[in-house]
Amino acid sequence: MKEQYSLLYEQMRQEINNCRQNDRWSESTIDCCFHTAAIYWIKLKNLIAGVQFPGIAEEIDFFKNIKPLFTSEIEYYSLVYMAKLFRPETPHAQEVFWMREFLRLEKFTNENAEFYLYYKNGETFMDEEYFVRENSDLSNFQHAPPYDLDEKVATSHDYLIAKLKALEQYSEFVDQEMQILRHKIEKK
Repeated sequence: MKEQYSLLYEQMRQEINNCRQNDRWSESTIDCCFHTAAIYWIKLKNLIAGVQFPGIAEEIDFFKNIKPLFTSEIEYYSLVYMAKLFRPETPHAQEVFWMREFLRLEKFTNENAEFYLYYKNGETFMDEEYFVRENSDLSNFQHAPPYDLDEKVATSHDYLIAKLKALEQYSEFVDQEMQILRHKIEKK
C-alpha cells in the first residue's frame, strides 16, 4: 500500500510542476496547483476511507507522514492565493504585509508549542493518541480545515503537521517575495 501512496504523491508533484511551468504565480497557476492537490487528496482519501490498516504502526505512519504530504499542498496554495489576493499595491504597504505574513509560522509554532516540539524532536510517545483514528480527541476537529473533517480519514493531530509543512513552505515563498520587493525598491 505504501508504494501506492508514493506513486500517487509523485504523480501529484509532477502535475503541480506542470501547472507551475507556465508562469511563476499567476492566479491560474495557483488555481491549477490548488486543484491538483485537492484532486490528489480526494484520490488518497478514497483509497483509505474504508481501509483497516494492518497494524497501529502503519496507521500512525500514514497519518503522521503520508497524509500531511498531500494536505499540506492544499494549505500552502490556499495561503499563496490569499496572499496574492490581499497583497497591497504600494511598496511600503507590501513590505509591512510580507513581514506580517512571515510571522505566520512563528505564531503557529507559539500557539502549538507543545505539539510543535513533540513533532520536531521526533517524539513518538503520544503517536497512538494523535495519529490513530479510534483514539482521536475530536475536540481538535474544530480547528481542522473544511476538506478534512471526515473522521474516517482524519486524526486529531494530522492537520497540524499539514499546517506546519504548509507554513514552512509559505515562509520560503514570503521570503522570496520580500527579496523581489527589496530588489524593486533598490532599483528606484
